[in-house]
Amino acid sequence: MRADFDRASFGRDIGQWLAREGLSYRAAMIRYEGLNTAMLSRAIHQHDLSVASVLLLCRFAGLDPMNYLVMPKRNQAVTAIDTRETSGRTGVRS
Repeated sequence: MRADFDRASFGRDIGQWLAREGLSYRAAMIRYEGLNTAMLSRAIHQHDLSVASVLLLCRFAGLDPMNYLVMPKRNQAVTAIDTRETSGRTGVRS
């Protein structure tokens, strides 16, 4: 299993950042070099983004990108201690 990215939380947080700052996509693009309206739209609508885009948005919005990393839960095999169905004999006659 591999780690995943929480696009829903990221999109919500980017939307809240823009609202807090009173910025439209275009105003954010003008204020912050490297942002563009398509990138902001993809983030808010929970589409896939490149790592560079995520890092850039996190930098400007003051977010920690590691907060959006979803680690898979380990499927730990548990061995039950119990009696076996077989008695240990193979049933082979000599």
